[in-house]
Amino acid sequence: MRKAWLCWLAVWGWTVGVKAQEEITEANYWRQDSLLWQGYEKRMAELSEQYGLMPEKKDSLREESKAALCRALAQNAALALRFANTPGGLHRLYMVRNEVPKDTLRRTLKRLDAGLARSFYAGLIREYVDTKQVGEGRRLVTFPCVTADGRPFDWKTIRGKQVLLLYGGLDCMGVHGREELRALYDATSRDELVIIVYQKVTATEYLRELKERFADPYVYVTDGKGEASPMCIRYGAQATPTCFLTDRKHRIRLITTGFSFEQIRPFVNLIKQ
Repeated sequence: MRKAWLCWLAVWGWTVGVKAQEEITEANYWRQDSLLWQGYEKRMAELSEQYGLMPEKKDSLREESKAALCRALAQNAALALRFANTPGGLHRLYMVRNEVPKDTLRRTLKRLDAGLARSFYAGLIREYVDTKQVGEGRRLVTFPCVTADGRPFDWKTIRGKQVLLLYGGLDCMGVHGREELRALYDATSRDELVIIVYQKVTATEYLRELKERFADPYVYVTDGKGEASPMCIRYGAQATPTCFLTDRKHRIRLITTGFSFEQIRPFVNLIKQ
């Protein structure tokens, strides 16, 4: 939380300096968005070049890379707030909802033009704000979904077992992350741990393609609701993968952004020797 607020403070000067009198239009939003990410990519290219020239400074350069990302993400959220009265800005605001205090989201919703206030993304933001998201210590929330073969997933099959529920992200995990996830699967019994991969797709054929592509034996599910899914609203999942690990009574013990076997290992029962 402290890091998030430091990012917001770091970007305050930038926010104030973004042409205060600039007209709030869709075109201006996308122009500012393009400038933001072009600037970020330029800075990352500079740091990459410095890393090649000065490998002895790798630690400080890595820290600067993290700081650059922190600033870019904060600027991204600040732009979404500033341009919330445009379709693009409002959509982006929903995408970065976890990075903005709920009180700020509420005030922003009240300032929307009548048309946008009734829009799809305004409705999702309102639902997110009014919902208490799942957190560590709370119970797993079930919702209707189907597996890759198009059949309804029966949540009763996980009764008495630990669950690792992933909000997408197999692409984002990269080869190493997928290998670590497979290592967890191989090190545990299905009587002890079930790995469920939720994918935000709108058709089971896409879910089936993903399962065939990665060829892993996990349970793949979707509810076909896309950004209106309980995974986005009730779980508040934003980054992929976001991992939710439960105990046998389905109380959530750990929530992580990204996957790390070592981070999850202490919470998993009966690792095979």
